[in-house]
Amino acid sequence: MVYKLTFKINCNRLGIDLVIHINKGDRVMKNTVFLILLLSIISATSCTEAPTDDNTQTTASEEQVTKVNSQQTASNKDEENSKQDKSTEPKIDEYANTSLQSMFDFIAKTQKLKVNIASTFDTLQKSGQLIEFGGNSEWIIKRPNHVLINAVSWDGDDRTFYFDGKDITYYDSGYNVYAIADKEGDLDQAFDYFVDKLDMPLPLTELFSVKHPFDLKTDLNASMYLGVSTINGVDCNEFAYRFPDTDLQIWIKEGDQPLPVRIVITYKYAPGQPQYKAQFSDWDFTAELPDNLFKFTPPKDSRKIIFATRSNNTTEAENTNKGNK
Repeated sequence: MVYKLTFKINCNRLGIDLVIHINKGDRVMKNTVFLILLLSIISATSCTEAPTDDNTQTTASEEQVTKVNSQQTASNKDEENSKQDKSTEPKIDEYANTSLQSMFDFIAKTQKLKVNIASTFDTLQKSGQLIEFGGNSEWIIKRPNHVLINAVSWDGDDRTFYFDGKDITYYDSGYNVYAIADKEGDLDQAFDYFVDKLDMPLPLTELFSVKHPFDLKTDLNASMYLGVSTINGVDCNEFAYRFPDTDLQIWIKEGDQPLPVRIVITYKYAPGQPQYKAQFSDWDFTAELPDNLFKFTPPKDSRKIIFATRSNNTTEAENTNKGNK
């Protein structure tokens, strides 16, 4: 008797019909199971290897797409970073510059003025904390050579600066003492002498000077216009400026009188980056200012002292301070 054994191998890529004729009692019968097992292994191998080629191609294709996407993403990031770098480059805003210049020019051309200033300044403590101090002052100016500045601090110190074109007088009402220095000249010369030679503090003198405190073409690193703001009911244009050692933020009144309304100065390289802030109010350009307003009359029981100049020359110090021999 002959047995017919059919074994079929079929998969996506391979289809084989294998027919085996086996005689009864044939020794091949003994190995039939082994043969069938072997053919099963071949079938499984053929069917699993074929799709592997497709998977390999698919994977390779996906890797290429992923690589292209990664390159595109990297390119986009480089382009974005380039735009950010350009956006962070220092820029000069011409409107901001001309506005600041107009403010200085307007004040310099005023022949007389009065203004109140509320100011604060930071002081770095040994602990590393910044402590704010402040006060209020009134500035009275009559060009070219008359100035009166009365400043009262938050802690009660009351000091007055006088200049009448011939003498500089500084009076401290708390101690009831005053000092006088011979100095003929104009407003700018008096300010420079008081600050540089006598080493006395007098903030904001540059604002009222006829000479500008800096050159916008060479000293300015960046400037920008920040928009319109309202401070105490006054509409202002807000600007920001960056100089080598300081940052300046200023609010300038809109209209035909471009006056400062508020300023913030940051000393960016000083320890703690302290700030000086000032707010201006009650500008007056029509007040009557007689010359005797700028002359100092010593109060009762007041005591005259001398300025301690930066110079170590005793003779110069004696000659600088009037009437102290």
